[in-house]
Amino acid sequence: MTTIPRLPPELDSVLRHGGFSCGADAYDTKDTGIIHYHNDRVLLGMCHGKGVYRIGLHSPLHPERGLIAVPNPPIEDSGDDEEFTEGIHLHERRILFGQDGYGVAGLFAVSVKFGIQGKVSARVYTVRDDEWRIYVTVATQLPDVASVYDVVMVQGRIFIAGGTPSTVLVLDVMSSSFYTIPLPDGVICGDQNHDVMFGRAGDDSGVYIAEMKEPLLQLRIWLHKVGTSTGWTLVDR
Repeated sequence: MTTIPRLPPELDSVLRHGGFSCGADAYDTKDTGIIHYHNDRVLLGMCHGKGVYRIGLHSPLHPERGLIAVPNPPIEDSGDDEEFTEGIHLHERRILFGQDGYGVAGLFAVSVKFGIQGKVSARVYTVRDDEWRIYVTVATQLPDVASVYDVVMVQGRIFIAGGTPSTVLVLDVMSSSFYTIPLPDGVICGDQNHDVMFGRAGDDSGVYIAEMKEPLLQLRIWLHKVGTSTGWTLVDR
């Protein structure tokens, strides 16, 4: 049996713990789940039955704030499917905490459609005056399409892991453009021998890729700093 070590005492002053119940009894819902979380904010999706779905924002470290209602984002629509005469391979929808290019924090909704011939169309929304407003619309053409494994937003850029098997697709909301970043050597999204996870750095300076490679269960972690041309740096193996 392996004993989990206690946290160092010097961390006691900087760690805070908070808890809350998000079950049916808590918010009078049929089903409740976590959509996204960052720092002390948790975004909840709550199903009330009969097709009624609501979104709420909760701060476990500040329970006195209660549950803040968030309007449902307009990312379930398919009204622009006429753009994809060849058909749609995948429609990815996410709600994310993030910052725009000016460093203003907020809530963003992303709708990205992948055509079966490589066309990509994205719409980004943000909440202003208690309603969702379109922030940017971007389109591009990719040579290949793979499944989307994760989506994170850092410094006004939306990183889509798995946009293609060998690259990370990045949507820059400030320049209204797409670009790609090659994955670290040997990392492939969609390979059954690679379990790939994606996440933002705690200080919002970049994004991490963690890869667990079978059958030896070898873990490797890379960091990409936003705004640099250094690519990926191996930080742990």
